[in-house]
Amino acid sequence: MSHAGNDAVRTSPVRLRWAVPTAALTLSLFLGACSSGSTDVPSGGELPAEGPLTLAWYGSDVRNAAVQEVVDAFGQENPDLVIETQPTTFDGHWDRLSVQAAANNLPCIPAMQSRYQARYEDRGSLLPLEGLIEDGTIDVSGIPPEVIESNRNEDGHIYSIPYGIWYEGAVRNVPALEEAG
Repeated sequence: MSHAGNDAVRTSPVRLRWAVPTAALTLSLFLGACSSGSTDVPSGGELPAEGPLTLAWYGSDVRNAAVQEVVDAFGQENPDLVIETQPTTFDGHWDRLSVQAAANNLPCIPAMQSRYQARYEDRGSLLPLEGLIEDGTIDVSGIPPEVIESNRNEDGHIYSIPYGIWYEGAVRNVPALEEAG
């Protein structure tokens, strides 16, 4: 497995116990989705199962090492699966994905945020997942249906399975605003 120079950071056994099933779900979600370039909705039996599974995400060195530890644990449970990882910084991740998408060479599992996702959906770079959900290849039984549906694109397809949420916020400093007039 590729580690891109990250040194492993120990995570707590509780965090790792929770993270390994999550990684297994996440990895299984996109297996075979590498650079599909197609908007056809495949079922699990139609996905190619050859070549390495590439996984790209962003974060600090500590976060990248923690994710790599989960990937390594998943790899130990699935020794026949070749996993190549591409951890990087936040800005570097989006720059790299843009170049990879232009070359029709996205990782099998690229970390995505909804504010960037449409760029890749609109050019056909992401694999529609609803066929894989319907046939049970992707098990979403632990995710509320409205959360899955909230990820449905305007073209009717689901391109991502959420593993968390993010939000943007603003804070109003009333005394500073009053002082500034």
